[in-house]
Amino acid sequence: GKDSDILYDIELIDPQTTAHVAKEINFTTFCTMVEKKSRVLQGFMNKQGPTYQKLRSADEDQLFTLLEKNIVEVNQILQHLEALDAFFKVEITRSQREQIKGTKNEATAIQNSLQAASQKKHEYIAKKDELEQLKKLGIQT
Repeated sequence: GKDSDILYDIELIDPQTTAHVAKEINFTTFCTMVEKKSRVLQGFMNKQGPTYQKLRSADEDQLFTLLEKNIVEVNQILQHLEALDAFFKVEITRSQREQIKGTKNEATAIQNSLQAASQKKHEYIAKKDELEQLKKLGIQT
């Protein structure tokens, strides 16, 4: 038969305002989306694959847009994962908590990767702005 949707009421924390926002999440859809994003990101790593070859032939603007889009999407996934982790820890009994492994270590690894990607993005923007300023001044690099 068809898989039924699993819905959970989670509490997300807005990173800018630290406000708590209640949200219903379709866990089945979320898992499917995370699996797809994982496959796409793994495709970026496979140098023999078609996804990597498309990246190699893309121009800087396309790559920058792709980077920004993926940073936002992975940040959203990470927020949902952290909210789901908190939700499951609250919803289970005390005796079951010892059997559950949280996602804190994995979330920290993802967050570190996102910070590194964001840092590289900002370095790229600064370098591009610097080159534009030099070009305006008539200095060729």
